[in-house]
Order: sequence, then C-alpha cells, then structure tokens
Amino acid sequence: ASELVERQLLPRAALAASPILQLLLWYCVLHASIGRLCWVFAARDRKSKELTEEEHRALVCWSTLLAHVSAFATIDLGVVLLSNPPFAGNAFASFLGTLFVAGMLFGMFRLSDMVRAEVCQDHPEVLKAWDETAEEAENDIGALALSFLLLQNVCFVLLGKIEVAEDDKAEGAEGEAAHELPPHRGALALLFLVVVFVVLRLALILSAVSRTTSKVHMPEFVSKAGLDSMSDYVDRWKHILLNML
Repeated sequence: ASELVERQLLPRAALAASPILQLLLWYCVLHASIGRLCWVFAARDRKSKELTEEEHRALVCWSTLLAHVSAFATIDLGVVLLSNPPFAGNAFASFLGTLFVAGMLFGMFRLSDMVRAEVCQDHPEVLKAWDETAEEAENDIGALALSFLLLQNVCFVLLGKIEVAEDDKAEGAEGEAAHELPPHRGALALLFLVVVFVVLRLALILSAVSRTTSKVHMPEFVSKAGLDSMSDYVDRWKHILLNML
C-alpha cells in the first residue's frame, strides 16, 4: 500500500532517483558516524593517543553495520540499472552497467578521502583512526556490492535476463529473456567466464607481487593516513577487485 501511495504522490523522476539517494544517504551516515566517534575518542583526556580495545570495537561494529547497509543500497541501485535500458539490452551492456557502478564507487571513495584529509589536516590522530576505519568499510562496500552485481551479469549471460522485483522494472518492460542458451552452450559460457575470472584474479595478485614481495599472494590491505596518492589508491582498488572475484 505504501509503495502505491509513493507511486501516486511522487513524480517519476523522484522514484527513478530513489536508489541513488538511498546510497548517498547511507554513505553519508557511515562517514558521519565514524567521524563523530573518532572525534569523540580523540577528545578524551588520556596519555596514549592510540584507541583502546573498547573504542576500536565500537568503531568496527558501527562501520561494519553501516558498510553493509550501504553495500545493499549499492546493490539495489545496480540491479535497477542492470534491469533497465541501456544495460538490459544484452550481456555485454550488462557488464558495462556493473563497470559503471564500480566507476561511481571509485569516485565516491576518492572524494571521501579528499574530504577527510581536508577536515582533519590539523588533527592527525583523528585522521589516522577515521582513515583506517572508513577505508576498511569502503572496501567492504565495493567488494560486496560488485560481487553481487557480477553474479547478476553471469545470470544474464546464462538466462538472458535479470530477475528483479516488479517495482524495479521500467514501465512497459517485458519479463522475456533477451536470449536463450542451449544447455551445452550455457555450460561453455560458464566455463569461459570462470577462466576469465581466474585470469583476472591471478593478474591482480601478480601485479601486487611485482611491487611488494616475491611470495605469490595478495598482501593484506594497510590503510595510510592522509590523502592517498593515485598509485596507492589504485593498489587499494586491486584489493577490492580481488575480494570481489
């Protein structure tokens, strides 16, 4: 009933913008909550500038909760994009839709890093805690949301369509598949995608190995206080993409 009222009272443009507004809202709540906690903890009178175990636990709990909510909002936006033109036309366009969401997150994460560096430039202890917590949360958002959307791309390749709620479909959109693959072709397509994902994962690991250590593994992500260089930021996204795959 509430959805029917929304559709009658709200203009079509507002309904179409709803997913991205939800994402921006929860993303801002995430950073506002983390930033507030970091400022409160830094203002406490104590000898050590390091966070206590209780304070660290509070930051991790709130950031993880809000990161997952933000990730679900990102997934909602992504599914709406993938299930409507122009990304619903074919499998290739579907992958471009996921790439578009990844590019949007790339810009959002970079902008938030710039804002934190500017706001906390005279408070290094706040910047250190905020950066560490926020970047871990953003990494979770990117990996969780993009992995789900990538799975939707695979389903589109195999089934010819993405199953979504009726409210998320474009007006007049049909539920028919864009294509139908015979079982043997579907198996070959799935095998091809698995090979592509494995190659991409190995490429990400090897690119990190060449710059860090001779061991063939992806090193743990380590946050750096302050505005990251573009090289460090790209390395951070390698971790996100690796977790996505």
